[in-house]
Amino acid sequence: MNLFELNDFNVTFSPQALALKPFKAIWDADKTKDKSKAINELSFIYFMADYRSDFAYIVDEDIREKEILQNLAFSKGYKVHKRVYEAIEFYKEHSQTVSSRLLSTARLAVHKIEEFIKTADITDINLPKIFSSAKQLPELSKTIDTLEEQIKKQQENKSNARGSISKGELEDGGF
Repeated sequence: MNLFELNDFNVTFSPQALALKPFKAIWDADKTKDKSKAINELSFIYFMADYRSDFAYIVDEDIREKEILQNLAFSKGYKVHKRVYEAIEFYKEHSQTVSSRLLSTARLAVHKIEEFIKTADITDINLPKIFSSAKQLPELSKTIDTLEEQIKKQQENKSNARGSISKGELEDGGF
């Protein structure tokens, strides 16, 4: 599911997104003339759930949510509505691939190793464990980069397949 794109620092979404119930509910609930609230909420969904998000590196979803809310133009005191959380879950569920699940797992592994290294007591006898964990980070980083590239290629192939279908010789009625 490739409904959202980041173009010139703005999240855009395809018209097909509004045909899906969770996203349509957000659009219909916004009574502002310019639909700014719905656009912010759809942007929030992208930043929370899409592997391409600039906030995807934040593994803890509560911290990611706070960071995103601080950076989007929501009105003061805005609270994320249940329909937005439901749309996030819908988007995650329908946009996941084997590669994107592996990417999430790899990011979580890097986060855990990073936390272990940060909290490890250097005077502890576990120095070999600390060094071993630190040695794994470059390889995990390379794995994450490879997975991200693989997912991008898969997404490009999907969108190219849809847009590159050409008419057959006799489809226009000509010979």
